[in-house]
Amino acid sequence: MKTKNKSIIGIVGVSIAMSLAVLLSDPKPLNTNSNELQGLMLHCSASPEGRDVRATEIANFHTRTRSRGGRGWKKPGYNDVLELNALVNLISYNDDTIVQVSEIANGAVGYNRVLRHVVYVGGMDSSYSYAKNTLTHFQDSVLKVYIFNFLEKYPNAWILGHNQVAAKACPSFDVPAKLRFYGVPERNIYKKPKLSKRNEKKLDSLVFRALDGL
Repeated sequence: MKTKNKSIIGIVGVSIAMSLAVLLSDPKPLNTNSNELQGLMLHCSASPEGRDVRATEIANFHTRTRSRGGRGWKKPGYNDVLELNALVNLISYNDDTIVQVSEIANGAVGYNRVLRHVVYVGGMDSSYSYAKNTLTHFQDSVLKVYIFNFLEKYPNAWILGHNQVAAKACPSFDVPAKLRFYGVPERNIYKKPKLSKRNEKKLDSLVFRALDGL
C-alpha cells in the first residue's frame, strides 16, 4: 500500500513539475532582456490600514542593513510612494523610454529594468491579519490620475500588479478589475500569457497520464 501511494505521489509530482515547466516556457509579454520602459507595477506597503507610514520610512527600511532589521538593498523598492495624504517621489526619473540605472527601483526581481514602480501605503487590515484593499478616497483618486498620466506619456505600456508576476498578495486587490473600473484601455491591462496550442496539448497529456496512473 505504501509503495502504491508513493507511486501515485511520484506521478502527480512529476506531472505538476513538468506542467509548470510547460507554463513557464511560453513567451512573456514583457521583454525583460531590455532596458526599455514597458510598464508600471502597482504595489502596497503591506502596512496596517490607517497607519501613517511615510515614504522616508519605507526607503530607510529597504536600504537599512539586515543586521539592523532592514532589507539591505542599495535602493528603495519604489519610484513613487502614495502616502495617506501625499504622493512622494523616492527615485527620480525622466520621461524618455529608457530606464537608466539611476532610475531603477527594486520593486520586483527580474522586472526592474523594464518597469516603474508605485506603492500605496496600506494593503493590510488594521490588525495586520490579512491582505486588504485599503485605498483611501484620496489614494484611489490620485492613483487613477497617476496611471492615466503614465499612459499619456507611454500609450503602449502595460499596467500590472506585483501579484500578477509573483506569489504575493501585493497590492491586495485585483489589478485588472480595478483598471477596468478606472476606464483603462484593455490594451494596457497586463494579462498572463496564454498557453500556445502546442503547450495546451502537452499540458492536457501530462494531466491525463497523471490521472491514468491513479
